[in-house]
Amino acid sequence: MQNLLWDTFFATAMCNQDREAVVVGGRRVSYAQLVQEIESCAASPFMVGLPPGSIVGLYLANGLEFVTAFWALARAGHIALTLNTKYQEGELQHYLRHRPVAALIVAETDLVRMSGLFASEQRTTQVVTLAPQSEASGLATPEPASATATSPVLMQFSTGSTGLPKGVVRTQGNVLTEVQAARACTGVQPGDRVAAIVPLYHAHGFANAMCAALLAGATLVVATEFEPRAATQLLADERITVLPSVPFMVKMLGSIRLPSQPDFSALRLCFTAGAALPAADAARFKERFGVTVHQLYGSTETGAVALSYTPSEEVDRDVSAVGRPLPHATIAIFDEAGGLLPAGEIGEIGLATAAAAAGYDGNPVATEAAFRHGHFFPGDLGRLDAHGRLTITGRKSLFINAGGNKVDPVEIEEVLLRHAAVKEAVVLGVPSSMGGEIIKAVVVTEGDVTRELLLAHCGLHLGTFKLPKLIEFRDEIPKSPLGKVLRKYLI
Repeated sequence: MQNLLWDTFFATAMCNQDREAVVVGGRRVSYAQLVQEIESCAASPFMVGLPPGSIVGLYLANGLEFVTAFWALARAGHIALTLNTKYQEGELQHYLRHRPVAALIVAETDLVRMSGLFASEQRTTQVVTLAPQSEASGLATPEPASATATSPVLMQFSTGSTGLPKGVVRTQGNVLTEVQAARACTGVQPGDRVAAIVPLYHAHGFANAMCAALLAGATLVVATEFEPRAATQLLADERITVLPSVPFMVKMLGSIRLPSQPDFSALRLCFTAGAALPAADAARFKERFGVTVHQLYGSTETGAVALSYTPSEEVDRDVSAVGRPLPHATIAIFDEAGGLLPAGEIGEIGLATAAAAAGYDGNPVATEAAFRHGHFFPGDLGRLDAHGRLTITGRKSLFINAGGNKVDPVEIEEVLLRHAAVKEAVVLGVPSSMGGEIIKAVVVTEGDVTRELLLAHCGLHLGTFKLPKLIEFRDEIPKSPLGKVLRKYLI
């Protein structure tokens, strides 16, 4: 009986049985041992009792349990709903009302709390852990379920930086297409050691760390959380060759004070995703460790679609570009009327890829708005150069309608960041009682600076209609685990 994703993984595992598959904490698990762990999980009573094609939530931080649970669910033909472990109880309840699950797999430390949460909701959802369930149950391991390229296997919620998250369901074929295309560009091989420091529940960590490593026969080295000093030690000690990262991590690794220079000589590829990579942070990382940081572009809806690196050509020197489309994808730039724009022109980015979801789960209105003309429109603005390389220039939905003037918040942010006292700045439009929007700036500062001084600074570089009407000082900017600004908490 064919199971596309499991069969691909199992064949890889059998060719690399003695090679390390997962390294986490003090454990070193070979591919043969990992298959045993997965099959043991598949034979657990709760797994065997699930109806075919069940949606099962994974509320698990980075670790062997996440890896084992996902592959056991894929093997059984179920759908894994990967959940952010930073969700507060109210957020988690909201998401699981949108998409109820047959079971929720949690860490032992969360079992009592999560069981209580579901008891208060008066649901019949099973809340289970892997550890006690996967020990000798006496049940025979069932055969892998039938699953084709069109069988759903993964559900995630889009980040929701500007609104409520939307459910995205991707198939076995979507996932395999994305990973194989990315591998063609990154060149991940069995000898590689891929760091999983970014969250595995997120699209970036799931595909570009976990699946990239395990479908290539490479070693997945897992960090349970990101702590800069521990991360530098892990990269050096484990001889990491591939580092999927996010801009925040690059910034922290490049600026942290260390007693001695770590040995990153094995690191051949580092790339970021989830947010724009500041050129200064990329330069500082390269100066310190001798490694160029590249950018990967994609979304929860499509997976990875572009990368500013391929092993067979000269490295792209423009760090602002996110590169050429991966082999499975095409990128087009559209004007406001839906017409295609030529190279060099800025417009709305449309992504066409066999790895994309068909739409949003149970949300036809949002699906119609974002999936059209055979493309997915993430809401980004950008341009393609003559070589087909994509540069992101801004967000279409973030433009502010200030008194009838269309204002780009990025322009104002760049001006604010030129002030010596401004460490971070986010500019957005908030509803005005007079209609339209007014410009609001949220800033994190170091040193003394007043609203009046910041306005005077902006007035030197911006027209009066672009000046912020509101300036809010905060200790930090709310961000997702991948460093994306959560603007919905700034309004």
